[in-house]
Amino acid sequence: MLNSSQITQELIGNMVRDTLRKWVGGKTAGKPYTFAELADLIGASQRTVENWVSGEVGAPDVSAFWRLCQVEKMGPHLLESVLLAVTDRTSLPQSSEDGCTFELNAIVSAAMAVLGWALKDGRVDHTEQPHVIEAVKELHRQSGEYLAAHQKGQA
Repeated sequence: MLNSSQITQELIGNMVRDTLRKWVGGKTAGKPYTFAELADLIGASQRTVENWVSGEVGAPDVSAFWRLCQVEKMGPHLLESVLLAVTDRTSLPQSSEDGCTFELNAIVSAAMAVLGWALKDGRVDHTEQPHVIEAVKELHRQSGEYLAAHQKGQA
């Protein structure tokens, strides 16, 4: 968090730019998204995305910001980076190497929703509902990937 008590457009722009630079730039640079791919995902022009990353313009407007936050994998990190900038940092990870709590919460919440639905009838045996087993397997798989990436400093 910057030594400022005000949440400014510049502060948010910097957080968005820093996060986008980690995720956007091209597959040859090891980035998950090209400028064109991200622009297509959020309904913006490629030039607009390039300007956000380069800093030629400030932060995206609220509508574009929320569309960015919905981009798979990158979105939770973007939202968390902005929240890190405007909080006292006691309840969120201190850096991207600490993992993304929103992403992990989403994984757990999805599995818990399926399990809660399956258990609402009070029965323990749900072998007749294979989607429950699949939800638990998916939770296990994604949690394992998340933890492995965290240990390597990539989450």
